[in-house]
Amino acid sequence: MSKPGELPPNFAGFDPFQPIEVFEKALELHYQCKNDVDEEFSRMLFRDLVNLTIGFGELARRTHISSKSLHRMLSKRGNPTSRNMAAIICALQNALNVSILVQVRPNE
Repeated sequence: MSKPGELPPNFAGFDPFQPIEVFEKALELHYQCKNDVDEEFSRMLFRDLVNLTIGFGELARRTHISSKSLHRMLSKRGNPTSRNMAAIICALQNALNVSILVQVRPNE
């Protein structure tokens, strides 16, 4: 379990300036949240990714959600709905021109 302000153990070699890598790690934490710290870190990664790529204005245009609401959702105490997170993820996926592949496997 990671603590506030430190990277989770599986982030060795993580480069926060590579948008696709940031997107992958944000998705990984978002869908494998095991604790509140990971969930918060996931939102922070999504926020940083938006700032690194399309910006909140463009994200608002693509998601039809106000920029202010998006900032609030992706803040430290944000609590976005599943629908809003899906819209954010879809907009970022299209902006980065990547595909998302989902793999489900049993826990070890």
